[in-house]
Amino acid sequence: MPANHPTSFPCMYQFGYEFRGCASAGLLAVDGLSNVMQSTMLADDGNKFADMMNIYTDNNSSLASEISAAVQTSSVAVDDRKIKALTDGENSSGVTIEFEDGSKKTEAFLVHRPKTQLDRTLVDQLGLKILPTGEIEVMPPFCRTSVPGVYAAGDCGSMMKIIPNAISMGAYAGCGISRELPKRVTVRGAQ
Repeated sequence: MPANHPTSFPCMYQFGYEFRGCASAGLLAVDGLSNVMQSTMLADDGNKFADMMNIYTDNNSSLASEISAAVQTSSVAVDDRKIKALTDGENSSGVTIEFEDGSKKTEAFLVHRPKTQLDRTLVDQLGLKILPTGEIEVMPPFCRTSVPGVYAAGDCGSMMKIIPNAISMGAYAGCGISRELPKRVTVRGAQ
């Protein structure tokens, strides 16, 4: 995948409904979607808006084979060609994928989940437990971590890296923190 690819292309969760009925859309099975379960699940989601979903594995032929074996519909195809560049489609419509072999394909929108990585500096200093997926382990409902008095919310504590989830987790963490605060004693008439 080109390291300098732009990030302002149309995507399913921003504009999926507006692109409903489009002929073709794509899914980049790289980074956070470079596994069979996630890529096929999101391809099915994208297929609700597009007549055809193309899953691009960017020269990962073994992943392409695994995904092909798991695909349950003829309206999802797998393409393992090496991607050279992503550019705006003609008249800024859609996304054009240019392959190393010189061929191009324009999709109405792309599904992509960029890989995120937690900055572990403070996390390691505090000794917080990390999940195998790379996020801080939090205990529902109040997002308390493995260290008493420490709470985590949003992307660092969830695989769902979306704004509504972060807001919800922040609200729950705030409730949890407030329950731990000591009761303040006030003395009447004291200055």
